[in-house]
Amino acid sequence: MFAENADITNLRVESLKTENTGQRVEIIAYDENDDPVHNIRFFNENGDLAVEVDQDIDSDFEGNPIAGIKASNPGDIDKPSVMSGNGVFSSGSASDVVSASAGIPKHNCSIGGRLDQRNIDPNGVSAGVMGWNIK
Repeated sequence: MFAENADITNLRVESLKTENTGQRVEIIAYDENDDPVHNIRFFNENGDLAVEVDQDIDSDFEGNPIAGIKASNPGDIDKPSVMSGNGVFSSGSASDVVSASAGIPKHNCSIGGRLDQRNIDPNGVSAGVMGWNIK
């Protein structure tokens, strides 16, 4: 979509779709009640919601909205993976982290990390996935 040399005043687009069905991208500014939602949705070739970028994907401890990204497996939309200001959460548990072609049996997990090189510092830490408790 291009608007070369467009001179538009007071134009309000409430939604934009690259296609009406199937694989498409939707940009939605307002819902059916004219409330602002401002999100972007990506659908796969079957028309299933695959990825959503939204200002209200997650919430803080007081219930205030936090923006983020949610990806869903169309075959199991009740187990999304979410990345927001709260962190990363995955309940998919179906990632093929290391393929059998690499000589390692297939593993089933929600979050995986691969360590390509170990830390040579004797006081250092090496890990594919790491977390620190700082409080």
